[in-house]
Amino acid sequence: TNADEIHDVFQLAYTNGTNNVVTATLASLAYGADSVMFNATQTSYNVEVANGQLIIASADFQTQSGVNFGKIIFSAAVNNTTTNGTSLDNSASSTGGALFQAQVQNPSELAGSVKLQHSTNNSTWVDVTTLTLTGAGKKFEALSYEVASGTTLNRYVRAVCTAPGGEITFVAAIARR
Repeated sequence: TNADEIHDVFQLAYTNGTNNVVTATLASLAYGADSVMFNATQTSYNVEVANGQLIIASADFQTQSGVNFGKIIFSAAVNNTTTNGTSLDNSASSTGGALFQAQVQNPSELAGSVKLQHSTNNSTWVDVTTLTLTGAGKKFEALSYEVASGTTLNRYVRAVCTAPGGEITFVAAIARR
C-alpha cells in the first residue's frame, strides 16, 4: 500500500469503530461555504480497483445526531499567534442547539486550541466552548462540540484559533439547528 493514497488514509482513520467527526463541503473550504457535518461511526469501507480504471472508494456511516448543514466559519493557517475569525451573522439568536466542528492539520504536533464565541452585537464576544488539541502524536485532529438544545446561541458567531510555537491549519464550521 501507499500511505499517500487517500483510500489508505481513510481506511486507517475510519475503520477503528470509534466516533468520527466528518465535515465536508461541495465547493471550497473558504469562509461562508456551505458544509455538511456529522458525528458518526463508520459501518463499512470499500475500495473498488479495476485495472486501468478509476479507483472508487465508498463508505457507510451511522450518525449519532443526524446530518447537519452549516457554514465554514474559519479556514486558514495560524502561525505562532491567536487569530479571530470573521463573524457569521445568523440574523437572530437561536435556541435549537448547534454542532461545532474543527478539522485541524498540525504537522508539528502543537498544543493549540479553537474556540467558538458568540455575540449579540458583533463587538463583545463570549466563549461558548474551547476545543483543545491533543498535540503530541496527532498531526491531524477532528474535534466536535454539541451546543445543547435550549442553550441560547447569539446572533453572531466566530472561531478563534490559537497556534502557539508554530503553524497549525484550522477549518471550523457550525450548523445551527
